[in-house]
Amino acid sequence: MKKIKQTLHYKKLKNIIPEKELIKMIEEDIMPHLDMFEIWKEKAHIPEIFLCDIFPKELELHTISLSNFLGKWGNLSVEAISKICLIVKHFKPKNVFEIGTFNGMTASQLALNSESDCKIYTLDLPANYQGHGMSQIDTYMFQKLYDGQVRRYHDKYWQNRIEQLIGDSRTFDFSPYYGKIDLMLIDGAHDYDTKKSDTENALKMLSPNGILLWDNYDDIGCPFVTQYLYQLKNESNFQLYHLKNTNLVIYKNENSNS
Repeated sequence: MKKIKQTLHYKKLKNIIPEKELIKMIEEDIMPHLDMFEIWKEKAHIPEIFLCDIFPKELELHTISLSNFLGKWGNLSVEAISKICLIVKHFKPKNVFEIGTFNGMTASQLALNSESDCKIYTLDLPANYQGHGMSQIDTYMFQKLYDGQVRRYHDKYWQNRIEQLIGDSRTFDFSPYYGKIDLMLIDGAHDYDTKKSDTENALKMLSPNGILLWDNYDDIGCPFVTQYLYQLKNESNFQLYHLKNTNLVIYKNENSNS
């Protein structure tokens, strides 16, 4: 428990979830997997890199714009969202797909930094979702923080380029997007089965130049993301990279270099 209390994950949650409830959730959701989490991370051998290690150096020279970008629990860090926006600025995707809208912060920044002809699709759960397959912590936070009517892209000039989709990613029909998505971000449920399902669908959706990003790698609060990426890398021989100072892992199709 001492190790959990030292993490940013715990420090954020202790101000939201009552202490007794939080400790119980951590003991049941996280502690049983703590040792395996370290093994999964070590065996994954996902190299930690800067963007310029896998993309042209000019990518990091772009100027990005951020608006209403300071997140809370459930949002990407400022460095993570900045790196995604640099990718968007450089590659100018025509179609972007995000699994896990939450409050719309990420979708807003993607729209702000993309070209005017870029379409951004973002999928989130219905407001009455009962939390099947979610951890106790995710279920609690979903019920406490989720408000489908409060999106950061509402009433903004770019909102017409963002299409809000509603549904469970495990049963959603992604087939209309197969082969069309230039940038894909998986940031939905954190259980193993959902992460596997989301990834299998995302790989079908990627365009020949497509780039795929996962959040919550090396996150002790979401151990099964690291487990899944470890197994994906070792079973598929995909070249995955961990973007330095973030919880993002990136995969790019062979043509995504220029």
